[in-house]
Amino acid sequence: MGRALTTRGKFYFTTEFKKSDGYLTNADYDGFSIWGKTTFNLNRRLDLKLSAYQYKTKMGLPIFQDASFSDTRKRVNNWGMVSTVILQENESSILNLDFRYDKQNQEVKSNSYDLENKKVEKIYGLSATQILKLKDIHLIKIEGGSERKTLEALT
Repeated sequence: MGRALTTRGKFYFTTEFKKSDGYLTNADYDGFSIWGKTTFNLNRRLDLKLSAYQYKTKMGLPIFQDASFSDTRKRVNNWGMVSTVILQENESSILNLDFRYDKQNQEVKSNSYDLENKKVEKIYGLSATQILKLKDIHLIKIEGGSERKTLEALT
């Protein structure tokens, strides 16, 4: 679903649901995701894009052959956002900057095995892309980026 806010801005929105009983014991899956994006044309050479998403899942982890427990469950809650600035300096040069943030909470738990494992992973990122057009024949694309991950175990 999408709609124009004004002649300079638009937004898009999607959602998804998934559910399965699975083929194996404790292999069920229940998932939900939502995603949205908005774009703004600030002036004829500058655009701004913002997007955000979240997905949540609950699932069973099927037993393996020598396992004595069958109630292991996994929960994931992931969300993030991306902001993009697009600057068209002239007809032959476009600069694109992306700023990203992503956070994932994950929990694995089994009551019969007395197992509980939690972790939080965060990702911060920045990327830049420069596209140059030479004499309407050649395109040169220069890309660079950096990312920082943190992982925290909460067991």
